[in-house]
Amino acid sequence: MPANQAAQNQHYVPKFILRNFLADTKGQRVHVFRKPTQKGFTTSIDNIMAERRFHEFHIEDNLIASFEGAVCDIENALLPTYRAVLERGTLDGSPEEKVNLISFIAFQFVRTRAQRDLFRDLQIQLDDRLGPEVVEGLDLGPQTEEERVLQHLRFMEEATPGFVAAMMDKDLALMKAPKGRSFYLSDNPVVLHNDKGKDSFYGNLGLAVEGIQIYLPLSAELMLCAWCPTLMAGMKEQHAVDKRRLASVMLAPFMGKIPANDYLQKQLDKLRPILKFREAWIKHVADGTPMVLNTDNMDFHNSLQVMSASQHVVCKYADFALATRFMKENPNDKGFRFRVN
Repeated sequence: MPANQAAQNQHYVPKFILRNFLADTKGQRVHVFRKPTQKGFTTSIDNIMAERRFHEFHIEDNLIASFEGAVCDIENALLPTYRAVLERGTLDGSPEEKVNLISFIAFQFVRTRAQRDLFRDLQIQLDDRLGPEVVEGLDLGPQTEEERVLQHLRFMEEATPGFVAAMMDKDLALMKAPKGRSFYLSDNPVVLHNDKGKDSFYGNLGLAVEGIQIYLPLSAELMLCAWCPTLMAGMKEQHAVDKRRLASVMLAPFMGKIPANDYLQKQLDKLRPILKFREAWIKHVADGTPMVLNTDNMDFHNSLQVMSASQHVVCKYADFALATRFMKENPNDKGFRFRVN
């Protein structure tokens, strides 16, 4: 296209997701928290999680190439599945749905400004560690913004299929916000978490790493989860163990002629709620129905969105107390950053 053609805001978090976090449907506006200023404001979805010419680069002085059309084609291919999940409020468990939802996660993961900035972060850290002369000798010298855009485009094209393949073994599930609460949506909304210990070299955050948990808010009320299969397998195994323990405790007074006592009652009181929770979660995952989170769970998942955000976090109810508290404790936080060790 000609370079003098009017520039438009191009989204790296699509508007069809932002519409499910609206503060008011008439004005198509959202409540936003800006991390650098620690201030909230309200704006049109046209203005947020988007940049002018984000999907464009110059190929000649007066000619611009755009991959906005290709991005829109991918969005349109995945949109029916996204809408169907929101309309039903459940997963149907079909292979087609899983492929589309995994593709949706993978594409959203690679397309953001935060992902593009990782290339810049790597460049800066290599310069610091190796020195600019060595880096240039390895053909890793400074990039222009145009070169970085092109590198990001190639990364999106080449990495997405591999990321989809890496996530196809994951167990998909839904989480639901309790009444009166809203999931946060950050400008880098696919977040990774792992409760397993960090490897000394590789770390524990990667799409194919054992124990990985991947989360993407679909709306203010619903979040998509993709879990390493070892997590559900471990939960089911522990559930079976605890069921046997419960049976043993209940039968102890009869089998061993041990009188019921406070200790046995405490064991029963401890095991029953754990078993109830696990059984409910296992059933929700199997049935594709959402698990309603409690307050602590909501705060945890919203904190992941704040930590992942480069600049902005959206909340339907403008409840940014958690985001404000996080930024007061971490005033220089700029979201996930690549680290060269």
